[in-house]
Amino acid sequence: MLIARLTADDIPLVLETSIECRLCLWSADAYRSELTRNDSIMLKAETSSGAFAGFAVGRTFDMGAKGRSVELTNIGVRRRYSNRWQTQRVASRGCDRQSPAEVGSFYEVVHSL
Repeated sequence: MLIARLTADDIPLVLETSIECRLCLWSADAYRSELTRNDSIMLKAETSSGAFAGFAVGRTFDMGAKGRSVELTNIGVRRRYSNRWQTQRVASRGCDRQSPAEVGSFYEVVHSL
């Protein structure tokens, strides 16, 4: 899996994945709005051939002396890629793009899926 930042061009695939996963459906406008926030983390997972495999959306929070924390607000993995191992792998590889203080909290949330 390759991990990259979500873009506005990815929103239709995010919406399809959300429906497929029966997630609480966000609107396209909500995802576009989230893209403009400095505290958002919006990642996508793709196969080596470029197929969209899933996404994760979260927010970072300043916890003062404890550092930063990440709250995962939405994650979806397409059915053909969805098993517990793959979901954890997608999210934990996305953590490579975050600071060490953020990684622990982000991984803990996904690990509990």
